[in-house]
Amino acid sequence: MSFVLGVLVWFLVSLFQVLSAKAEVGTLKRRNRELMREVSDLRNMTVRELDPDLLPREHEDEGKQ
Repeated sequence: MSFVLGVLVWFLVSLFQVLSAKAEVGTLKRRNRELMREVSDLRNMTVRELDPDLLPREHEDEGKQ
């Protein structure tokens, strides 16, 4: 009887771990798709659509030296 109870407990714990892992994989896949879409949109953005305030200002640092 103890063996059967141990197997059932092991099965339930394993089932919970597998379901948790699958849920996490689904969440990470969704997040990956969102990020890939964002990267694609940024690659396809024209230069005119860029916000000049977000661009690095390397040339300003050179003038201060």
